[in-house]
Amino acid sequence: MSFQSNGASRHEDCAALSTLPDLSRVELRQLVRATNGRALVRSFVPMYLAGLPVHDEDVLDLARLLHDAGFDDTAEALVIALEVEQSLVALSFQDREAILHTLDDPRVGLNELRGVLLAEYEWRSREGLL
Repeated sequence: MSFQSNGASRHEDCAALSTLPDLSRVELRQLVRATNGRALVRSFVPMYLAGLPVHDEDVLDLARLLHDAGFDDTAEALVIALEVEQSLVALSFQDREAILHTLDDPRVGLNELRGVLLAEYEWRSREGLL
């Protein structure tokens, strides 16, 4: 998996990310659409979602998919976490359901995340926690 996008170097990607202003929801939508999940890459340290390392490009792809499916709050939280270089992201139950709903047929970088979230959902269901 490549950490480069659109021919920009990692330094240029990080510089572009660090100069972003506070984003409104509309600007976030435009950013997610414009980057198409590829332009903002921050570092070699992955973000952890549901205890799994997820690379920045995959997080942006996930944010784009969430936005496209109407889960703007979760998409916004992921983009902001990337923006502030947050490596551990706590997902609410609603975030987990949104991600699971969105990853019906995930690509390779996100299939393990779907598997973990699905197993957790099935466990919660068996234990009567839903």
